[in-house]
Amino acid sequence: MKRSTLLRRAKAFPALFSRGVRCDLWCCTQSPQIRKLDSQGAEDGAVKAQQRVILKCNAKGNPNPVFKWLKDGDEVKARKGLKIRIGKRSSRLVIRNATVGDEGIYTCVAMNAVGEDRKNIELKVRSLKHKGMNLKQAHSMTATK
Repeated sequence: MKRSTLLRRAKAFPALFSRGVRCDLWCCTQSPQIRKLDSQGAEDGAVKAQQRVILKCNAKGNPNPVFKWLKDGDEVKARKGLKIRIGKRSSRLVIRNATVGDEGIYTCVAMNAVGEDRKNIELKVRSLKHKGMNLKQAHSMTATK
């Protein structure tokens, strides 16, 4: 099919070509949409120091999205005690032993050739005093878009 024919059809059926979706006879593409961003390891909305935390991000898109994680705007790289797992439509950021240094705004970014989507989750850590194991500070974890 000629390009001019496809363009005429796109003008005739704008609903098929809006909201990040583009269809033709050969393929249909869709910009990524993060469906869910949550955490495992939170207790009553707070994460304890030295506790394992898993941030999970699920997204859909065509082609399947590629993921990256940001912390306070900077890209997160795997390191000792921090792993990033990538699946076809999901990504997990695993912090083995959370510390106050891990606190911040984490952003899941899902990208493909059509576009990107991003969502934030705030990670706060309850640190413990050495003597008596009293709580020094208590924080919660909240998700935002």
